[in-house]
Amino acid sequence: MQADALCRLGKEPVAEPLLAETETLISQESTLRAELALARGRCALSTDRTTALKDFTSAYNLAHGRDEFVEATGFLNAGFVLLGEERYSESIDRFLEGVQVTNSPLLQEKLRGNLGFVYSQLADWKKAISFSEPAERLAKEIGNLGDQERWLNDLGRAHFALWDLQESETYYAQALAIGQQLDDRAASAACFNNLTRLELRKRDLDKAEAFLKQGEGLGVEAEKLHFSVDAAEIALAQKRLSEAGKSFRFLVSRTGRDKVLQSMIQRDLGRVYSEQGKVARADRMFRGGIKTAENAVAELKRPEYRMSFMDQDPFYDSYIQFLVAQHKPIDALRIAEQSRAQLLAAALGTGKSHDPVISAAELQALAKRRQQVVLAYSMTDEKTFLWVITSSQFKLFELPGHDEISSQIDDFNREIQDHRNLEDSPGGQRLYQALIQPAEKFIPPQSSVAIIPSKLLSLVNFETLIVPGPKPHYWIDEVDVGVAGSLALLAAPKSTATRKVGEMRDLLLLGAPIEASKDFPVLKNAPEEIKLIQTHFPAEEATVISGKAATPQAYRNGNPGEYRFLHFDAHGVASDLSPLDSAIVLSPGGDSSYKLYAREIKDIPLHAELVTISACSGSGTRWYQGEGLVGLAWAFMRAGAHQVVGALWEMDEASSPQLMDHFYGELTQGKSAAESLRDAKLKMLHSNTFYRHPYYWASLQLYTGS
Repeated sequence: MQADALCRLGKEPVAEPLLAETETLISQESTLRAELALARGRCALSTDRTTALKDFTSAYNLAHGRDEFVEATGFLNAGFVLLGEERYSESIDRFLEGVQVTNSPLLQEKLRGNLGFVYSQLADWKKAISFSEPAERLAKEIGNLGDQERWLNDLGRAHFALWDLQESETYYAQALAIGQQLDDRAASAACFNNLTRLELRKRDLDKAEAFLKQGEGLGVEAEKLHFSVDAAEIALAQKRLSEAGKSFRFLVSRTGRDKVLQSMIQRDLGRVYSEQGKVARADRMFRGGIKTAENAVAELKRPEYRMSFMDQDPFYDSYIQFLVAQHKPIDALRIAEQSRAQLLAAALGTGKSHDPVISAAELQALAKRRQQVVLAYSMTDEKTFLWVITSSQFKLFELPGHDEISSQIDDFNREIQDHRNLEDSPGGQRLYQALIQPAEKFIPPQSSVAIIPSKLLSLVNFETLIVPGPKPHYWIDEVDVGVAGSLALLAAPKSTATRKVGEMRDLLLLGAPIEASKDFPVLKNAPEEIKLIQTHFPAEEATVISGKAATPQAYRNGNPGEYRFLHFDAHGVASDLSPLDSAIVLSPGGDSSYKLYAREIKDIPLHAELVTISACSGSGTRWYQGEGLVGLAWAFMRAGAHQVVGALWEMDEASSPQLMDHFYGELTQGKSAAESLRDAKLKMLHSNTFYRHPYYWASLQLYTGS
């Protein structure tokens, strides 16, 4: 303890003889050896992090099964070292292991708070909140005000990133009050920086300047860089371009360790040059910022980390806006596509993709080949851009931005969940007017439409938008709709190198599992759905695995790559916190596992023309800047399926059999998946039953690729 105290005072040379003496006094079996390892690790932390990590690792190994407090402390400190080295995956693992081994409120608070911070560094904001909230409550309960202030700041950052600005302001204000109560100048300065950025987003420049001056007045060296960035952004917002440009140029070379911040500064310097009419310089700076961000993404190991990283800042948005302002719509679309392509390549671990090379003529040829109208969206804070591509047209429209459209989406989704009638759904008409009506004349009735959504638009089923007029009606009455992740996916040819249609069987159907747990009771209508689907395929061409046999292992061992159609009739779970943990819930296998996870689905090669997930939230609930919704449908597409039908929300089990019966009846008669699904939905929509409400027929959505 004496050596530990000396190390905390920065007197490591004086402490070392005491640590050596301590070692001679402790027997090999003593639990004190774990405490000694902790002390050695803390002493090495400021000078040799590699040695510190080895000591902390020894501490939790020595304490295992003997002292849970010391074991958890070892995990906490090891995770802290790994976090400092930006080894995020390993850091998370250590913190989670610590959470599992201790009931100590103090350690639970610190472990969960650090987990929240790691996930905020990865921009996985909702998962960050799920850890920061309990950490803040625990810190408050045990009176650890310093930690409470930290976790409040983290909560403010997360809600700021999610555009919940009122909630963010509340957390920041609480954190500032604690910082001032403790007379903690560093903590208070960090809070003033956060409040400055909040007011900048709200465009209240007077308040932003007031918070900036209060923060700068505290003279905290660690925050000077952030306050310099704030001052430069205020100058840019006030059109003091020369001052802003000088500041950003100074800051670019001083933010190399923080790639996100450096990318933001490069982007903002690009905005300065754009305002000054220095087009070539602006273009170079925007590209430099994007390259900085993409290089940082490539260094992350896990797919969800790469995807969520892009949510820290809309790296591509300002450049897209710049190119549109320069009357370069095809170049702007190319960058919107690059954001999707680069992220996909990084997420799948395939290395960097090449910048997409596209022209208006090539896009029109694509639309003609597919006999579709393509609507490609790119949403930014200020505007949403819509590129309309037909066999003879290439047009760009500017629509409302994130704030306005996000509130409309929330309103309309509530109307659907409330089973509101068509005439009582004003949100559906407003969204149609915002998203479709400007391009209406380029979309003839009975067109096939491919939607490439952006960000929140991934949560919208465009078929349900209501066409206004003397006779309002759902857009599905006019068109069939498929959703694609990118133009590149639409343009990719079907792969026939491994499996030809004649060599493949028709159907692999897994469903009607037994009860896996009380959370997933037996689906009473699943046997009927399976029976109806079977009637549309020759018995010798279909493999049906149901009941107790319908296990995750049955899918893995069932050669799913040999089938044209795959169908799942089971419960589904979508993980908002960790989308690749989304799963199809099947029967328990020999190892008692009953979930087929998205993370394993994506790695089992498929050649299927269509995968249908007749399960709740099969499309997922978490969207990413460059990937849209990520969940089960995403995983099957990544595995090689050409098209996937997945649900945006809970499916109604009672109506599902009749919808699927009609869907497969049309599909096996030669109609496309889009036409077949639309016909099945229209049959329900125009029935005289309560199934006519979009809640029942619109959950299922077609995701299309090659």
